[in-house]
Amino acid sequence: MMSCKKHRVTAVVRVCEPSYKVDELNRVNIEVFDLSYDDGTFPPNEIVEEWFKVLKKQFHDNPDGCVAVHCIAGLGRAPVMVALALIELGLKYEEAVELIRE
Repeated sequence: MMSCKKHRVTAVVRVCEPSYKVDELNRVNIEVFDLSYDDGTFPPNEIVEEWFKVLKKQFHDNPDGCVAVHCIAGLGRAPVMVALALIELGLKYEEAVELIRE
């Protein structure tokens, strides 16, 4: 929770099956979105569309905020979603991957 506050997180996106209650996050005005899809696969189009909607709304409503995205291990689904967002913003695939690896 302290890390969320430190980084001004306004939303958490879970791309894995829900494994915790969101009450505490909601109490501190952090929205939680469930965009689960199978690990080791590319996210379905409807998940990608919803991901971009969440990002656009969150950054429109909270320009100084941050959107956290996570999966179980942090090696598959979450990095794919971050890469998609970076590519949507104009980075080349290779640049997005390099930035995530840092």
